[in-house]
Amino acid sequence: VLRAAGSGRLSGHNTDWLAIVRLLARATPSQFQRGAVVIGAGGTAHAACFALARLGVRFEVYNRTRDKAAQLAAQFGGSVRESLTGAAPGMWLSTVPPAALPELPAGAVHADQLLLELVYRPLLTPLLQAGLAHGATLVTGIDVLLEQGLAQYELFTGRPAPRAAIANALFQQYNAGELTRSPLYASKPLS
Repeated sequence: VLRAAGSGRLSGHNTDWLAIVRLLARATPSQFQRGAVVIGAGGTAHAACFALARLGVRFEVYNRTRDKAAQLAAQFGGSVRESLTGAAPGMWLSTVPPAALPELPAGAVHADQLLLELVYRPLLTPLLQAGLAHGATLVTGIDVLLEQGLAQYELFTGRPAPRAAIANALFQQYNAGELTRSPLYASKPLS
């Protein structure tokens, strides 16, 4: 929430969807064409659906409670995915805790997909582990957290965020080395 100078008016901003839009830039045209499946129907699923709608990506919502999936899909112009079987999407976006993630059927995850996880602990959720095993493009919850922080900095200060400094501070604080043990970050520079 920001207070506008002089007027005292407050304005609210959601940086979840901004982070998701920025990170979906990693997707290929083929992945965008094949659409996305959002798993979950809670608050972060709303942000994911809003981001996909803003990007013009066709998407489906899968949730253990079909009515919630239908409400969310209708709100943002998506459709309901009745089951996780069937045609594999170009992108999977998981917004549920790892223990709540349903088991994906064989063939649901493959190399020509982008998998975006909004949970940042553990770093490698079951979805991302499957993606790593199949060579998919992975976006971790820590990637999302970083992009949220950068967007928040820019909203609060009106200046570009010092990306390298914020990334290094985040990665240094994240669970005393979990990132450096991860095959995703072990050889990746932090700037």
